[in-house]
Formats: sequence, structure tokens, C-alpha cells
Amino acid sequence: MGEKGKFIALEGIDGSGKSAHAGFITDYLRRRGYTVFYTEEPSRGRIGRLLREYLKDESTLSLADAFLFAADRAEHLQHEIMPAIKEGKIVVCERYKFSSFAYQSVQGQDIKMLKDIHFFAPDPDLTILLDLEPKAGVERCSRGEKFETEDFLTKVRDAYLDLAKEFPNFHIVDATPDKMTVKDNVIKVVQDFLDNNGHPRPDQE
Repeated sequence: MGEKGKFIALEGIDGSGKSAHAGFITDYLRRRGYTVFYTEEPSRGRIGRLLREYLKDESTLSLADAFLFAADRAEHLQHEIMPAIKEGKIVVCERYKFSSFAYQSVQGQDIKMLKDIHFFAPDPDLTILLDLEPKAGVERCSRGEKFETEDFLTKVRDAYLDLAKEFPNFHIVDATPDKMTVKDNVIKVVQDFLDNNGHPRPDQE
């Protein structure tokens, strides 16, 4: 492996399968000899734990959400993600700054402001957008969180698709088929990316 690792983020609306596919990627890469650091946002750090508790209240303010997510992300990057990349690990992160851009902008926050408060947050080397029809996303969700309505997720999906056009290194994967089909497609995207960016499979070097 090279001296510097890679940063892979998974994005998508609620119900698109981010948790499952982040796990699939992590397991796949580890079995093939990569050193992988799996993580998620909100993080498990102090601010992340506060944020998880805060989001249980449906009356939370979207502006407060935005700043709490940014604060958690700053700590997450400094203490976990960037050190792992410097150690040559492949970082697999479930949700990243694009979640804030999509969700908080749909809640009425200015997209420029959201980008500005993430001045510290580098773009991932690869962002996989698991694209799913909002109706299917709602059907797959069971937590009943405040974001899990078809109308809201329709707007979030549109915001994600706009971000995919704007930012480099986005790869859209259709999350509609069965989980194993999507898994195969996601894994191919990840392995092709690593092969083409200085991190071929260790057992093939």
C-alpha cells in the first residue's frame, strides 16, 4: 500500500442502505489484505454522542443541527479520519459533509453558508451516492425519525443529485435492486477506484 490512504464516503437518503454497504465494503477490503478504518457520522466522539441525543427531538432547529454536525465533523476529521489516512489506511465513512449540505439545505439553510462552515473538510477521494426513490426509502425505514417522509426525502435526493454534478469523485450507484446486486456494483466501484489510484489489491502487487 502507498504511504497515504484513501477516503471513501457513502451518501444517500434514509433507507438507501448506507450502513449495510459500508459494512460490505469494509469486510471485502479487509479480506483482501487492506487496512481499513470504518467510521460513521454522527461520530462516536463527545459531540457526536450529543448530536445523536439531540436529533431524537423533532423540534430541533435546523441551524443548530448544521453547526453541531460541522463541529462533530471537525473533531472526527482531526482525531480519527485524517490520522487513519496518514497511516495509509482506507477510510470508509458512512455519511459525511454532503449529508449536511443536502439535509440542512432542504430544511431551509443557505447552501453557501453550509459549505463555508465546512472550510476545514476535504473532499473524499471517492463518494458513493446510493440513489433510491424516496418512496422505497421510506418503506425501508423503521425508525420513524423526523427526516423519514417521502416529500422531504424527495427534496434531499434532488439535492444529492445536484451535489453529484458539482463535486468531483462522485459515483452514483442505483440502490433499487436487491441488496446483493447493489453490493456487487458498489464493490466493483471501490475496487476499480483503488486499482486506478495507487492501491491495487495487496495480494496482486
